[in-house]
Amino acid sequence: MLGVEETIKLIEILSFLLGGLDFFFSLRSEAVAFVDYVSKLVPCRVQTSQQLKSHDVHSNTYNYKFTFCLDVVPICKNDVVCLSKQFCNRLGLGNQILLVSRITDKIRLLDPVSCVAKDIDVQTYYANPFASISSPRNVSEFFVMDVESDAHGKIQSSPAEPEVEQVNMKPAGVWVVPSAYLGVEGEDGEQIYVRTHLGHVVKIGDSVIGLDLRNANINNVEFENIPEEKRPQVVLIQRLCSSSNRRRRRHRDCVSLDGESVMETETAPTTEAGLVSDTEMEGNEDNAGDSDDTISEYSDSEYMDAEEGTFIG
Repeated sequence: MLGVEETIKLIEILSFLLGGLDFFFSLRSEAVAFVDYVSKLVPCRVQTSQQLKSHDVHSNTYNYKFTFCLDVVPICKNDVVCLSKQFCNRLGLGNQILLVSRITDKIRLLDPVSCVAKDIDVQTYYANPFASISSPRNVSEFFVMDVESDAHGKIQSSPAEPEVEQVNMKPAGVWVVPSAYLGVEGEDGEQIYVRTHLGHVVKIGDSVIGLDLRNANINNVEFENIPEEKRPQVVLIQRLCSSSNRRRRRHRDCVSLDGESVMETETAPTTEAGLVSDTEMEGNEDNAGDSDDTISEYSDSEYMDAEEGTFIG
């Protein structure tokens, strides 16, 4: 059990997280510039207020304290959301369970089945609020057993939304198995058929991250109203890429004695198993005395952004 001091600290931390962050500026123009900057990065609602601090009757001057409240939308990229049926019909989306593919000053919702994208602004979100049904804790890793790509599948956007750019995505049917039950006989090791938007990047033998709706504890009213026969079993989010399967390069700017900048590129070769061979390791040890900076840094895993086509470490 927690003591009195630990309980007080926990309450202070929770109140701080729920209350948000406070920024103080000496000039009102600096606060306005900060609000404009944040509003361009994330979708948020701005509320302003002012309070009279002091005034001088003789010189007719007033001193106000201005407050800007930014209410940020609690939605992140790669979140799985569930919309109401009426709201989906107004947006022109066929499925209620969607994937958040991009966050800017708007929220881009993507239908993983048909690859139809739709942008939602802040006013539309607060008029029809929705919450995320996924979190980093309830997602699982799946192993791709087979891929059935569509011949002419491409992403589509609504004609009323010309600002939605065409991204390189392709719908496909994928047979997956939970990586934790790979090779296990029974219901846990059965293959699951999933319609996904990752048809342009996923291949047989890849690992993907997805939300298993069969075993997930989801407390959402709109999700409970969906009939069970219309609920997808798994929603795939993104492909999981290991850095040991490719060659990484490091670019460095080295300054020579004459003051000229020289670009150097280092390549870290890896074997099929993702480990440096013994011969290459001996060669690296011989050159270790020249510079300690020749050791490449590796991350355990990296994610591929399906929409951007880039690796995220």
